Parts: sequence; C-alpha cells; structure tokens
Amino acid sequence: MPRKIDFITALYKETVKNLTKDTASWRAFLHSAAYQYKYPFADQVLIHAQRPFATACTELEVWNAHFGRWVNRGAKGIALIREKGGRSYLEHVFDVGDTHHLDNVPFELWQVKKGYETEIAEALENRFGDVGSKADFANAVATACANLVQENIQDYVRELYDSAEGSFLDDLDDDNLRYRLMLTTQASVTYAVLIRLGLEEETEVHAPAEAFEWIHEFNTPATINILGTATGDMTEICLREIERTAKFLDKENRTFDKKEENRY
Repeated sequence: MPRKIDFITALYKETVKNLTKDTASWRAFLHSAAYQYKYPFADQVLIHAQRPFATACTELEVWNAHFGRWVNRGAKGIALIREKGGRSYLEHVFDVGDTHHLDNVPFELWQVKKGYETEIAEALENRFGDVGSKADFANAVATACANLVQENIQDYVRELYDSAEGSFLDDLDDDNLRYRLMLTTQASVTYAVLIRLGLEEETEVHAPAEAFEWIHEFNTPATINILGTATGDMTEICLREIERTAKFLDKENRTFDKKEENRY
C-alpha cells in the first residue's frame, strides 16, 4: 500500500510542473500564495494543490493556544513535507475555515482599512524607496514592489544562470536571462501583494496578463523553484511591512478612541 508521503511528494511534483504552463495557472497559484506569504514556496505549492482557497493556515496547536480556536470534527488537514535527520515526514496544518471558536468569535485577517493608505505608502517609501504619488495607493504599492525586486533580484539571477539548462531559458544570454527573471518576478510580486490587499481589480493595471509573457519559459523544476522562491521571498518582505504598519495604525486608533471615550 503506497505511503501518504509518497502520494504528497508526487502531488507536489505534479503541481509544480503545471504551475507555469500558462499565465492563468501561474496567477491562480499567486492568488493562493498571497494569503500564505509567511510559508516557503514548497509549502505554498502544497497548500495550493490541496486547498487553493485557504486564507489562513497553521498547526492545530497554534489554533488552540494562540487563537483560542478548535479544529472542526472531521476536518482534513493540509499535508506539508518536512525533513529531519535525513528522514521525510508529513506535518498537517488547518485553514481557518476548518476551525471554530467556542464563543463564536469571528476570525479577522488584517487589512488595510480606509484612511490607512497614505501612511502605509509612506512606510513603503521609507523602506523601499520613492513610490511616487501617495494619493494613488495601488500605484504606490506596485512601485514599492518594483523597487524591492530590482534591488534584490541579482541574488536569484546567479542561481538561474546555473539552473537554466534544459529549460526554455537555456539559450538566453545573461542580460536577457536577468531581464526575464526580473520582470516576471516583479509582475508576480505585484500581483500577489495587490491580491492580499483586496485590490484585485488593480492587478489588470499593474500586473496584467501580458506582464507574464515569459512564464512558460520557466518550465523545469529548478527554474520554477527559483522564480517561486524569489516571488515568495519578496512578497513576504513587502506584505510584512504593510502588515506591521496596518497593525500599528489599528493599535494607535484603538488607543485614540479609548482616550476620546474617557475624556467624554
């Protein structure tokens, strides 16, 4: 009888192989990965394969101890591959949709609330460089993503130079290889960040389908892994900065409201 880990390993390989077959497949993955930005690429692939519409995943113990939530009876965990001491094994996480709170307290994902945009744009500019007009929030976010990718892409380009053999990128010179990786990663990071911020309609302006024209050229496990890792790493950097600022503003506003209430 086949072991479950063999099944999950095969699922991972098959999913990776199909991620970059066309723009729609890659963007569907990015839509899923946008909510799993704190997970590494391999975990994002398996979450996408098993639960593409998951929005918040963690271990059962974390749901219990940190969030006071309990996994529903009969809920099926999402299997992730782990390694320790040269041995592979499975660890399971659960989406928030598979949990409940004993007092029916709803679970809320952090979000950029109305009125936060300018301060978040300023935080992005302080971290990643000039973002242009802060009045156009989506454009400021897209510009921050572009700045971040352009600043950091060279580390991944070096890996791609050594891994392009056998892919459709194989015959490209160094400049074209870098150009394709940079623009595809930039579009991918922008798309994922805008999705997580609830700005899906803005993706057609700042990360349209034509921005992914070379996605099919990343057609080997090695090149897909480099693109996925670069995208995941920089999406996480950007979204963690936005998350930190949004939560800080939430705290500041709660403090202000409390002071106003006390004064009244």
